[in-house]
Amino acid sequence: MTSTRTLILNDSQVRQKVRRMAFQIYENNFSEKSIVLAGIDGQGYALAEELGKEVASISPLKVISVKVSLNKEAPTEGDVILDVEISSLRRPRVPIQGQPLPARA
Repeated sequence: MTSTRTLILNDSQVRQKVRRMAFQIYENNFSEKSIVLAGIDGQGYALAEELGKEVASISPLKVISVKVSLNKEAPTEGDVILDVEISSLRRPRVPIQGQPLPARA
């Protein structure tokens, strides 16, 4: 059996999408000094790193990339491991289901 692959986006289109996502991230976080981009080990982390490079190239934000390791086949079972200590992230705030973050006091 021969499988065929369908190209959804070419390299140029992917780079354009990543750049647009980087602008969105900056627009939503322009008042911050730094941001954390976390990605699940593998392609998620690769995307987080590419987004981080783009955000850094278009803004003054300090970007911290974090690799998240977990059991992808059973993500609710077992440990979730970050490649940084969570305590090293100053006042981490995580948006839930796309909801805006509350303003800092």
